[in-house]
Amino acid sequence: YSSAYFTLNLYYMAKPSCTIGGTGGSVSKVVYGGSSGTDGTCQTGYSGSYSWSCDNSGVSSVTNNCAPIACTISGTGYTSKSVTGTGSFACETGYTGTINYTCTGATTATTSGTCAELGCTIPGSFANLSSYTSVLPTSTLTYIPCASGYYDAITNKWSNVINRNAGETQDQHGARVYNAMGGGLSYTCSAGCGGPGANIASFGLGNPMAKDTADVWCWNPCYWHNATTKSAGLCICDGNAYSAHFPTDAGSGLAYKCVKGNLYASSSCQPITCTVNSANTTTNGASVNFTTTATPLTCNAGYTGAPTYTCTGTGNTGTFTAGGTACSAITCSSSGNGYSAQSSLPFTATAGTGTIACNQAGYTGSANYTCQTQGAVATITKTCDCASNYIKDSSGACTPASCPISLAGISATTINFGTNSLTCGNGYAGTLSYNCGISVCPDYITAYVDTDYAGYSVNYALGSYNFPLTLGNDLMSSVRVPAGLQVTLYQDWIGSSSKVLTSDAPDFKILYFANGGWLNDNVTALEVVRTSACTGQYAATSVGAQSTCTPITCTVNSANTTTNGASVNYTTTATPLTCNAGYTGAPTYTCTGTTNPGTFTAGGTACTASGGSFTPNWNDSAYAPSGVYITTSSNNSIGLAGPNGASAGSWGYYLANLPSWVTKISFNWSYYANDYGDYDRGYFWANGGWQYLANNVCTGCSSSGTITNWAIDPNNPDRRFGPGVWTSDGCCGAGFLTLSNIVVQ
Repeated sequence: YSSAYFTLNLYYMAKPSCTIGGTGGSVSKVVYGGSSGTDGTCQTGYSGSYSWSCDNSGVSSVTNNCAPIACTISGTGYTSKSVTGTGSFACETGYTGTINYTCTGATTATTSGTCAELGCTIPGSFANLSSYTSVLPTSTLTYIPCASGYYDAITNKWSNVINRNAGETQDQHGARVYNAMGGGLSYTCSAGCGGPGANIASFGLGNPMAKDTADVWCWNPCYWHNATTKSAGLCICDGNAYSAHFPTDAGSGLAYKCVKGNLYASSSCQPITCTVNSANTTTNGASVNFTTTATPLTCNAGYTGAPTYTCTGTGNTGTFTAGGTACSAITCSSSGNGYSAQSSLPFTATAGTGTIACNQAGYTGSANYTCQTQGAVATITKTCDCASNYIKDSSGACTPASCPISLAGISATTINFGTNSLTCGNGYAGTLSYNCGISVCPDYITAYVDTDYAGYSVNYALGSYNFPLTLGNDLMSSVRVPAGLQVTLYQDWIGSSSKVLTSDAPDFKILYFANGGWLNDNVTALEVVRTSACTGQYAATSVGAQSTCTPITCTVNSANTTTNGASVNYTTTATPLTCNAGYTGAPTYTCTGTTNPGTFTAGGTACTASGGSFTPNWNDSAYAPSGVYITTSSNNSIGLAGPNGASAGSWGYYLANLPSWVTKISFNWSYYANDYGDYDRGYFWANGGWQYLANNVCTGCSSSGTITNWAIDPNNPDRRFGPGVWTSDGCCGAGFLTLSNIVVQ
């Protein structure tokens, strides 16, 4: 190569350049500095060219004359429009979808995608057509039949629909309808789809007796009525054309158009109803809707059951069919005191308002009850009242009024109602008067002079009773206080130390005043008040104050017995007596009669001496220091005074020798000491030694006893027997010992 060539290339390599175009539809390219031109080309979809320049410093300038090529496109779901290049847009209202387009050098664009017209949703106002929730688009008047449970309420329909006059606006007319039937037409409209103002309740169409034409509004739904035949039609408003469409006899149910997702419709479907024919239910005679499912009904108050129904058919009214368990009256049972058993007591809406007649002897009035559950036992809220002279026992039964009685000499345990007298018996003499009455809520307490509600008594009514009491002062020992009453007992006068009682108190010996004083025989004042209401009845016995039954007694007349001369009680049974020591036998007695004293009759085997006899010499062996002397002496008794003023430890005694044939000895003894403690003791001598009897249990006190069949040892040579007193101090008072009723065998 020549040097010139290299020089040129070096020139161009060093020269600056510019990148131009690439925007606004222009095609990009690189040019050298110091150049310019008009040959810039446009991108696809653009027409024209652009001019450019690039200076020596690499700065460019572009004049862009590229313009987009425009295409016109149109189709269903969107209006005709001019587009350029490539893009997309959504379908218009009433349609769904997207249109994609490309506009190249030609004037017609290439498109893809479609617009589908929207269907319509059946609104809630037509919920009776439950089998349809939506419909497809249609500009033709179309019908959906009434769903099950509904019927077509319109029997005559019209055609001959005329669109509004040319040039008229919606505000002028909705539609023009030709009355092809004659006889006069009127219409009633509710929520409208066209036309101004409020609904028109009734609008006559021309001459009521001739065929005519009139301009009317069409609101949705709009029912047209024939004034003569009472027939009806319905209309639909077309939202775009403002024209009325009237279904013909060929269609029924829901008449509609669906245009771009807008539903224009009117329904002639009405619910099929039935009249309830189910006795004793809350809805009997009412209207219910169509149903093929057994639907429960509610029984009236006072009835029970599980009634159901179905309402079927194809027209109005439907067919009512009762099912389930029919309602029947609620009844209860009851059995109780005063009335015969009940098995069918009627229902009570309000508790306690049912009544049962009290029809048994001894009862009166009626019982009240509550019955609110079928087959239950009724709840008794009031029992039968007792008839006159009857009273309720603890079980609630009315029984003939009688009073309990427990008195000595009276065998009866109850007495009849009223005032009467009883003759004392069973070992008692005299008569007893009484009163048995019925008291309701007594307002008195009864005070008695003896414990356990015995003896003379006085009733004290509500009030205050100060010293002195009619019962007598310091005599009260028991009191009866009925329920609801309170008695305050005072030790001296009202206001002094007291004791409050609200119930019966049978024994004052265990009760005390507030100050600790004993209640028994110390009450001199009292107050009676009511503290609560009292209900019910009780039987009260009042025994005459001067009436007494005296026990019949007899004097024992049976020799050689321990109770000879004593008093014994009445008995018709042979009752044993006891023989004195040294006597044997099996004596008995009876004490009978109706007056005092009774008749004593001895029986059995009389008491006789059981051994031999001897005359004792009580000085066979005697010792008598200071103070000792014989106090009594006989064949069957011996007594002495013990030492007093003698030496400490002294004895005093008088002993007799027993015959050899004596093997047993019996006697009674008594001992009396003037000293105290254990300073003096009483003994008897037998079998060669002293046998202890007693000591000074207390100063001036006596003690006694019986020795029966004391064995005398036949082999003991000491045959002495008799009393002896020993003193430990020899002073301060003697001890006196006596042996009596001595019997030897």
